[in-house]
Amino acid sequence: MDKYDYLIAGSGAAGLSLLMHMIGSGKFTGKRILLVDRAPKNTNDRTWCFWEREAGLFEQVVHKRWNKMWFHDRSAPALHSIAPYQ
Repeated sequence: MDKYDYLIAGSGAAGLSLLMHMIGSGKFTGKRILLVDRAPKNTNDRTWCFWEREAGLFEQVVHKRWNKMWFHDRSAPALHSIAPYQ
């Protein structure tokens, strides 16, 4: 049986962000990290959503960004700025 030092469950935005930070830190050199996900991930099957104040780790894969959002309640919808987030 293979043995690993760390297990990351899920290859979504959080799991992959954690893995990239672990590798980039240099503190996990020589450690065995296993990334598992229940789906085979052979196709683009999802949309990633996250908040940032400025260009970040995944800037190269950002396809769309928003600077406003609609908020709906019982009275009336309202458009709000989400700055500095995007």
